[in-house]
Amino acid sequence: MINIIRKAVTMYGAIAATEMIGLYRAIAQNGCFITKGIGVDLGSHAGRSSIIAVNALNQFSPFFDKFYMVDPLYDFQNADWTDTYQKTPDKVPWGYSRDTHFLSNVFIDVSSRTHIPVEMYGGSSRQFFKKLPVDSKINYVFIDSDDHDEKLVQFEIDNLQHLLNPGALIFFHDFNGPIQGPKNVYDRMLSSGKYTPIEFDWQTSYNIYEAYKKELPKDENNWHMKHQQYNNYIGGLIKK
Repeated sequence: MINIIRKAVTMYGAIAATEMIGLYRAIAQNGCFITKGIGVDLGSHAGRSSIIAVNALNQFSPFFDKFYMVDPLYDFQNADWTDTYQKTPDKVPWGYSRDTHFLSNVFIDVSSRTHIPVEMYGGSSRQFFKKLPVDSKINYVFIDSDDHDEKLVQFEIDNLQHLLNPGALIFFHDFNGPIQGPKNVYDRMLSSGKYTPIEFDWQTSYNIYEAYKKELPKDENNWHMKHQQYNNYIGGLIKK
């Protein structure tokens, strides 16, 4: 695991090292798939969450037909940016995403470390759902799209939850922190009785981070809480 964390923290993104450790451990400990399906990372950006997921899911690769990385950054020319917080591509603040080798580097970083086929989709989650076959079955979801508005998160869940296999893992970033939308959607899902909460052992993740932090680049903090010692803004559910 720690070798993947070393690589992941060299990639651009808002997920802190402690969160990546927690996510990896949660996937490895809670994965119990019985039917083939796909993985979906909504708002995968430069691939931090995806590289963690495909490596943690590698032990379950026979149950995954494909892993989709979804982000409008992957297609500046053709993505419909009206769905996004920026509205137009010229307002995107991440200059590195315009680099000639951005797409190929992200794809190689993620796909070369897993047996699960990886596909990058350039567009918003709303556009992706129009492409996704109606008979798709899903085993893994990570939600980190756009500005994390509650209506958007709820829209994404509404378009995904009828496709979830029993045992599917659903994770939310920006959970239970300064942004409340993902936590509110999580709470409604949990109260439906159709999901089981994933318990995160954050203290162990912090201990692992402390043991290896001297080997990691310094710029690994969550963008939303830069000055917090440990970030733990990920929540998860298991489909019953």
